Amino acid sequence: MAERELPTPQATISVILARFGTRGLNERETVSLFGAHSIGITHCTFFEDRLYNFSGTGKPDPELDTGFQQELKTKCPFYA
Repeated sequence: MAERELPTPQATISVILARFGTRGLNERETVSLFGAHSIGITHCTFFEDRLYNFSGTGKPDPELDTGFQQELKTKCPFYA
């Protein structure tokens, strides 16, 4: 059941907030929860589609902050 209700690594912030909002968490609580679970290291494969080909558009996720997006691109360069 948890796998169906938890957002995927590709989920946008809107989807994440909506998903946890249905469980009674507000925006601040959701961001705190995700921040606590995101401290550490992740692999580019979990989010590179959001940097380079969001939803098959060939463009980045429009919800990503552009400064943060550029920083992530330096750490996770595009490989065709």
